[in-house]
Amino acid sequence: MTVKRYFYILLAALTLAACTDESKTDELQKQIDELKGSEIAGIRAQLDKVGASVADLQKLDTELKAYIGNADLPSLKAADAAIAQEITDLQAYAGQEVNEESDWLATTFLTLEKQSAVLIDLASVRLALAPLPETASKAKVVAAVAAAEASVCGWVNDGIIGYYTIAQTDAKLKALEDALKAEDEALAADVNELREAIDSARTALTAAYQAAITEAINTNNGQVNQKIASDIQAASDAIGLQINAITGRLASLEARVAALETSVSKLLGCVKSIAVVPSFSDGSVEFSDTPSNTIRFEVYPLEAAQSLAQQGTAAFSLDYVGTVTRSSMFTNIPVTSVSFDGEVLSVVADGTDIPAQVKTGERSINARLRISDGTVTRSSGFFHLAYKASPVTVELLPLGNIEQMNATLTARASLCRNATDDVFFGFVYSVYEDNLDIDLATGRDTLITYALSPEGVFSDVTRTLSLGVRYYYKAFASKNDVVTYSEETGSFIVAVCAAPAPTATVRSLQLVEFNWTPEAGDKYQLEVYTSPISTTYEPDEEDLVLSAEVTADQLPYTRYFPAKASKYYYRVRAVDILGERKSSSWVMGNFRVESTYSWPAETDAFDYGVKAGVAKTADISPDAFEEAGLDPGDSFSEPTTVAKVTWLGATTNKGTYRGDRISYNKSKATTTLSGGTAVASDIGFRFKINRPGAFRFSFKLNKTTDVWTGSEQKFVAVLQATYSGTPVVTTLFSGRPAGDNSVSFAIPAESLCGIDSAATLYFWHEADNSSATGLLLDYYPPVWTPEL
Repeated sequence: MTVKRYFYILLAALTLAACTDESKTDELQKQIDELKGSEIAGIRAQLDKVGASVADLQKLDTELKAYIGNADLPSLKAADAAIAQEITDLQAYAGQEVNEESDWLATTFLTLEKQSAVLIDLASVRLALAPLPETASKAKVVAAVAAAEASVCGWVNDGIIGYYTIAQTDAKLKALEDALKAEDEALAADVNELREAIDSARTALTAAYQAAITEAINTNNGQVNQKIASDIQAASDAIGLQINAITGRLASLEARVAALETSVSKLLGCVKSIAVVPSFSDGSVEFSDTPSNTIRFEVYPLEAAQSLAQQGTAAFSLDYVGTVTRSSMFTNIPVTSVSFDGEVLSVVADGTDIPAQVKTGERSINARLRISDGTVTRSSGFFHLAYKASPVTVELLPLGNIEQMNATLTARASLCRNATDDVFFGFVYSVYEDNLDIDLATGRDTLITYALSPEGVFSDVTRTLSLGVRYYYKAFASKNDVVTYSEETGSFIVAVCAAPAPTATVRSLQLVEFNWTPEAGDKYQLEVYTSPISTTYEPDEEDLVLSAEVTADQLPYTRYFPAKASKYYYRVRAVDILGERKSSSWVMGNFRVESTYSWPAETDAFDYGVKAGVAKTADISPDAFEEAGLDPGDSFSEPTTVAKVTWLGATTNKGTYRGDRISYNKSKATTTLSGGTAVASDIGFRFKINRPGAFRFSFKLNKTTDVWTGSEQKFVAVLQATYSGTPVVTTLFSGRPAGDNSVSFAIPAESLCGIDSAATLYFWHEADNSSATGLLLDYYPPVWTPEL
């Protein structure tokens, strides 16, 4: 592994660790809040998580071995061997018996040490993969590494995993230090000084984490409270400041390492051989008068080939010499690009200036590849360039309009700037798919055109076609009596759908209704763009904001459009896929939307008076609940509204106010909204919203066992809104939390645009287990952040 690669990994790790220093005070508090209420996993839970991670590591081991195969990849093989050893060790560790929790603290730190070792080995895999070419096999390995990292990070507590950023950084420094031993003593000394600074910072961070974790386990039953969370965040913040200072010194190291690693002379000194990969059995290489001729070479060692390819084309030259001339002067062929795929070095050369005598066969040429920086030179042996005339290639483009008796066929030709006497283009068509050869003598069923657009596009119109008959066609090009056909065969039927007559009505400023009178059996294609639609060329896909297939039962078709463009352009055509009738021509139009929208402003809505982007948390303080006649510890048996949030409760399933949270058992009663949707009537809460935004809710499970597993307990969020007098009920969320004791989702503007009044958001949980107290949850105050 080269010095430069180690350096970049080191720089990335240090930059990541320094990020905490850039956080503002409110972001720091947010991180502390997210830590608060989490817990250090017990010994059994830790070992179970370790065992679960073994499967992810085994999958990574399998993907690595498949990727490596017989390739010469020593760094990756070493990383795989380390992963295989970790699997063996972790299987033994996870399988140990646990008789008591008295060694919780000691086991936790042992788990953390194993976690550190595994993460470092996973970082080594990433390090070894980094310089290798992007392939589907490599992508599978990268995905397996990411899955393993995510699994390993959750062994003890996700909130303290930042502790091991410094451990991994330490490993990268050690690798860099080892790589420099034979390179540059002065550079190694500077890196060693950075190591001492990192070691000092790591010692302080380790001590702070040990104190915080010890307090969590010994004095707080494993819970990470506000004080412990603050201690952990402060320790991480402190290490961020120290690493920020260290990273300032890395800029000069980068230049020195880059200079050390990118020396072409040094790379060429490592090259043992350069050999061409022939195209033919006689050892020659195919070459044409096109701008893109790819010649492949084997360069050993592979690491040198990889590094040379990264230098660009300046050091590369491809020269040829004739075999029937007395001149020994070499002629240069321009090299336009160089690449390495892990096995061969590919050199792309421009052959457009090859002499005419070579094309006619009057002259034969041999070439060689030279790589030089002016001091050190390496070259391949000579190889024969076998000239091959390049035919024109053609590809079909989408059909133009089909009318009652004719159809417009379109294609694109390559390698042709203008039509010439010896090149012509056209189409051959027939009612038989296997009868598509050109009949140039009679012109039967053949269309020929010489006109080309600047893009190489040509078209022609078939005439006197039969209605209801399917025709097959190909494009062709003929150059020097060599005919080339398009790979694709097109087909069409001369039977046209009726074109729609669409309208676009702006219903609620940004809510647009499309409508037309449909024909029986037809489907329709609707597209909307932010720029005018050309009648000559296809619109720019970057401007496309809506593409939809619309059936008759979907009309009128309504969609929300943000005010990113004051004016939109649309086109509609009929399509009949099953009936095999040809699409109608496009019918175009446009519409405008307003740049502002007046949302409802009901004063009893939860977001009334709250600025966009500002989060509002429900008030469940003792002072707020005192007005409702409730003190901490009291239960309530009917819906209770406090600070614009209605907390549900019933005689059979009371809610209990705890002072900073509300406790509920599983739901036992429901009520039905319009449209038949059932919502809980005795558990959870509801509140009104005037505008779109984001919802976040946190909870705590009051059980020692995980009752979510194997059951269908879930949270449900439902929105009830009224549009133009019509009530609509939508399920926003239904499922289990993501594992972090929270639920969050967004309600976008298009979901609420056009509401008559404030919408109501319902939220509750459900349980299916038989125990009456099977899912006792603490509800913490919900948070709503308006978007507009």
